[in-house]
Amino acid sequence: MSYSLIEENYRRLRGIIPEHVSIIAVSKTRTADEILEVINAGAEHIGENYLQEALPKINAIGPRVKWHMIGHLQSNKISKVLPHFNSVQTVHSVKTATQLDRQAQTHNCRLEIMLEINIGYENSKHGFLPEQCRAAAIEISKMKNLALTGLMCLEPYTENSSEAKKYFLRMKELFNEISDITADNNRLRHLSMGLSHSWPWAVDCGASMVRIGTAIFGGRK
Repeated sequence: MSYSLIEENYRRLRGIIPEHVSIIAVSKTRTADEILEVINAGAEHIGENYLQEALPKINAIGPRVKWHMIGHLQSNKISKVLPHFNSVQTVHSVKTATQLDRQAQTHNCRLEIMLEINIGYENSKHGFLPEQCRAAAIEISKMKNLALTGLMCLEPYTENSSEAKKYFLRMKELFNEISDITADNNRLRHLSMGLSHSWPWAVDCGASMVRIGTAIFGGRK
């Protein structure tokens, strides 16, 4: 049986990334047909960055995979997250969490979320600062229509493994620091970090999810 390049890329990665680590196939700018190729190769998780771009693809493909919002979520777009997405990995403020909680209540569901951490203190990126993580997690964990499942970050770009691992190890520390926060609707189990160039270092530091686009789909269109 012959496979497309997208299918071959995914199968290769799935063969070398530890089984306990989920691969989020990042499909921004990609077509529904391209996403179907990676699903045919076994992908179970698809990540989208832009709500308006994602919705037609989600409607075309449906619930055969788990859909993750991994891009910045603007307040005026929050009402459209449900019922389309299964998870929002980029909750960057208590206000955003509160709005999502209300939407989940309206849809009579429990939405899985992660807290986005601005691990590099970059002005160009969103997210809680590391020192804000625990307080935010405690407050958001009380929201009855959200399930806080973990943390995510977009680390500062570097091709130096030692530099990248400093950020990833700090993320692992933050995850451990909130591991005692429990509630009926929270299951802290995910640490989403690492991209096409950095996933091996993230896995070494405890990632349970890696977000891979270029290494699966090729160069961005």
